[in-house]
Amino acid sequence: MTVLNKIFTYASNEEQEQHNFNIEVNQQLSLNIVNQNKFDIYFNNEIGVDAGGLSREFYALVFKDLLDPEKGFFQLSSNGITMQPSPNSIIIVDHLLHFQMAGRLVAKTFIDGFTCEVDFTKSFLKQILGQPLYINDLEDIDPQMAKGLMDILQNSVEGLDLDFTYTINQFGEQKVIELIPNGSNIEVTEENKKNYVKELAYFRMVKQIETQVQAFKKGFYEVIPLEYIKIVSVRELGHRLSGNHIIDNGYNQDSDQIKWLFEILEEYDQEQRAGFLFFTTGSFKVPFGGFQNFNITIIKSNSDELSLPVSHTCFQELGQIGFHIK
Repeated sequence: MTVLNKIFTYASNEEQEQHNFNIEVNQQLSLNIVNQNKFDIYFNNEIGVDAGGLSREFYALVFKDLLDPEKGFFQLSSNGITMQPSPNSIIIVDHLLHFQMAGRLVAKTFIDGFTCEVDFTKSFLKQILGQPLYINDLEDIDPQMAKGLMDILQNSVEGLDLDFTYTINQFGEQKVIELIPNGSNIEVTEENKKNYVKELAYFRMVKQIETQVQAFKKGFYEVIPLEYIKIVSVRELGHRLSGNHIIDNGYNQDSDQIKWLFEILEEYDQEQRAGFLFFTTGSFKVPFGGFQNFNITIIKSNSDELSLPVSHTCFQELGQIGFHIK
């Protein structure tokens, strides 16, 4: 495997509190290391064997630091929930190298079955997957702008006094961006308003963070090539990276439906159990190492009792109806 010349690292700063991670370029985290099987994690001055828990803690600490808006690499959207690269990261030394490293680590997290515990914007996820963008993809970045652009498409622009420019606040100063060449001298009319909407949405979702996203994708594709990740849906990718935000799946260990399910599974022979496993996970076999890092989640379906259970094999989820009898 070819080792890239550009190397990155995550290292603990000994001068800070234990487990407070900072990005340091002082130890090597090269591509061949990232592409290994699962990391074998241990913490200094701690005794423990990594059976999954230490790796989960490692990823949680790394991404808590890397994705912290105060660090300047990523920023929260106006909804206060979703996140994407920050255009203001350009003032940080070697910021593109950090985005490339972030892409590698996010891809590694995806492969290893852990989460970043963050909701990336839909437009950012779609760019990772190489999917086309639409105006409604702007909603979780800037819902007010998304609504405004839809209003422009549906109503007359007469009297709005618009041109092909957009004003941004860059480090406390107002900067006018021309969306197209000579845009400040081109009035938005009924004839060209669709192009105006397209250019403004493209600027907000793509151009404003283009170099950061390209660096991130470069690192991501070094671990998971585009031809492999593009088969994943936006929902699947977002779900896998953010984790399960459902606090109550509708059942608990004392629910009759859960007890009945396990009673039925105990009555099944090996062939029937393999069939259940395939229906739920897409595999006839128990994964290597058991279910320690491959949990099946049972959620309560809102369908009526005439419906059959459904599965989501990408998430190892079984949607079960709230039957009143076994």
